[in-house]
Amino acid sequence: MVMRVLNFIMMAMFLLAAAVQYNDPDPMRWIVLYGIAAAMSGLAMFNQYGPWPAAPAAVYLAIFLYLKPDTLDHWIEVETAREAGGALICLVWMLVLLAIWGYRRRGKAGAASKAA
Repeated sequence: MVMRVLNFIMMAMFLLAAAVQYNDPDPMRWIVLYGIAAAMSGLAMFNQYGPWPAAPAAVYLAIFLYLKPDTLDHWIEVETAREAGGALICLVWMLVLLAIWGYRRRGKAGAASKAA
């Protein structure tokens, strides 16, 4: 139940992040990226866990590494730093979903071996 609520909260946050991108210089890219994270959270909310967050996680990692500011000042003032931060949040959440999938998969494998 806790994960369902957490997935709902993250889905809502990613949808909100996608919605406020309309005035960004490159809105469609970020609307799609936040939309994918929202969709992944929505699937997970209905216990549709699987290895599917792996591909977006790789994309979010690449975006973060590409946009990562060089100095602390740039983390505070530059738009690309905010975009890198958004990609980092998406990356971390995809890794959380992958970890949950792995945990559930191990639990099912352990239960199957005990039953045999």
